Amino acid sequence: MATNFVICLFQLSDLRICQGDQKKVENSTFELWDVGHNDDPIKSIIRVEAPNALSAKTWLQDLEKNIKSQGWTFL
Repeated sequence: MATNFVICLFQLSDLRICQGDQKKVENSTFELWDVGHNDDPIKSIIRVEAPNALSAKTWLQDLEKNIKSQGWTFL
């Protein structure tokens, strides 16, 4: 099985998280949206497929913790 790695750098202030289909109980996907660079017509969207719902939830919690540590809040 091949392993692929992608490294992306985003400003935390420009990052938005979409948690995928919330109707699915075992949702293991989410998206990271780079909404910075307002003058750029192309926006980066990265879809993350975690091995399972628990991993996705853990990754999201880590992202939220890091964003909050930078002084940003969630609505």
